[in-house]
Amino acid sequence: MAKLSRQSPILLRWLSNQQHRDLFLVALLVTACTLRLAVACFLPLDFRVVGSDTEEYLAVARNLLDLGVFGPQGAPYAQIPPGYPVFIAGLFALAGERLLAVRLAQVALATIAVWLIYLIGRQAIDDKGGLSAALALALYPVWVIWPSRVLTETLYTSLLLVFVWLFIRSLRKRSVWYTILAGAAFGLGLLTREILFAFPVFFPLCVWWSRMPWRHAWRYLLL
Repeated sequence: MAKLSRQSPILLRWLSNQQHRDLFLVALLVTACTLRLAVACFLPLDFRVVGSDTEEYLAVARNLLDLGVFGPQGAPYAQIPPGYPVFIAGLFALAGERLLAVRLAQVALATIAVWLIYLIGRQAIDDKGGLSAALALALYPVWVIWPSRVLTETLYTSLLLVFVWLFIRSLRKRSVWYTILAGAAFGLGLLTREILFAFPVFFPLCVWWSRMPWRHAWRYLLL
């Protein structure tokens, strides 16, 4: 413990240099991508597919491509959000019906998510806070394995992080364009998982926290 406590200040001093922080972030992104890519390549493609939500997502995506119908049985179906099956259908249209293509796309999204969590942490705290958050997400075992599963979590989490980053930027920059982009990311996230539906309740609190004058705040709430 004493040795670790002596080493920690050394690391903190090393990270006080901007170039060192940039190198650390690049190393985190490479590590995050490598870990997820290794799992995606070596985990069996049928891992937990049968009897899971994956079967439904794949069936809907195939019917959307083959029949032009959103539904697992070839009939219109509205019991699941459309975002993720449409995402899979787009990948199938580009690369054929290969689960590996879905995995690789999700590895890319999960790696981008590590970068996004760094950006959010940097805006909310500072560079070191962003790097700490990125380190935790890069090495989190569940988040290393999850991109190899054909489920909504990877796409949804990535869209949610895009929304949070854009929303913070819109509050700080007082930019309508950032607000519009944040709204678009929010809409895509909502189309992926409906749990995001309740989030607008917290918008006024976020605007209040940003100390934005109310004469400007109304446009953000409307958008």
